[in-house]
Amino acid sequence: MAHKTPFSTALRCLIIVLMVMMLLIGVLAIIYQLVLFLLPRPPKLQVVSLNTSPIIFTPYFCNNQPSTLMSATWNLTFIAKNPNKKMQLHYTDVKVAVYYQRLLLSSQKLTFFKQSKKSEVEVQVSVANPVVLSNQSAAAMVKDGLEDLSINLIVRFEATVMVYADTFIIGRHDLSIDCDDVKVVFSPQNGTGSMLDPTRKCYSNNLIF
Repeated sequence: MAHKTPFSTALRCLIIVLMVMMLLIGVLAIIYQLVLFLLPRPPKLQVVSLNTSPIIFTPYFCNNQPSTLMSATWNLTFIAKNPNKKMQLHYTDVKVAVYYQRLLLSSQKLTFFKQSKKSEVEVQVSVANPVVLSNQSAAAMVKDGLEDLSINLIVRFEATVMVYADTFIIGRHDLSIDCDDVKVVFSPQNGTGSMLDPTRKCYSNNLIF
């Protein structure tokens, strides 16, 4: 009757351990691929151009309170990048807004657009809706702009994004992206403004896309 040697027992244990490890690695690889497939990467946004007409401040009464009506036309060009290799992105309920600090200066809704896999799309929009500011907020904005003929703005992009794998919808996500420190410099001759450099600080406000 053959007896098992310590060496053969150890070898058998080693083979079992290696098989279990290979099985675990395979399972983890499958889970990783599923995560990549089911959790798409959010689009990236960059504002490449922003020009504005002269900003006009007009005395205004709102609810019988003295206020200031601010009006301007903000012409923006931004690039949306789809980093997903296997998914298309369809944008609905799109809105672009311009903020000074936390003050909404103007906003505009956009029409539906979509992106193919791993692509970029350039979108142009004019934001021209006037807004009512308190006299204190308007005065602070004017003072800030007069110091060096420039102001820092925030451009916010909001949308509902439908994620498609081929023709199948695999997700619907609310997207909100802020581009901070958009510096606009104004001309002392005609009061028009233009952005100095393309934005570099755009980030998503959503914890989960």
